[in-house]
Amino acid sequence: MQPSAGAKEITSPLDAEAENRQRLIGETMETLEAADRAILIMALVESRRPGDIAERLGLSPELVRQRKSQAVMKIRSASQ
Repeated sequence: MQPSAGAKEITSPLDAEAENRQRLIGETMETLEAADRAILIMALVESRRPGDIAERLGLSPELVRQRKSQAVMKIRSASQ
């Protein structure tokens, strides 16, 4: 039996929590500087090394590591 057109799908509290956490992460990502978002995407999605990211962005590898760490901490604190 299919739900009626206006009916909401029943979700578990875990699904709702995951959806809320995902929303918070997205909102926090939007607050990051463009370079920090790029660092996170290259590091976490594309699995690029700090040296490669640094070269692409004209930064030092150490600065890339620092900015990645700060961005991850910001996202973690917002999603808890």
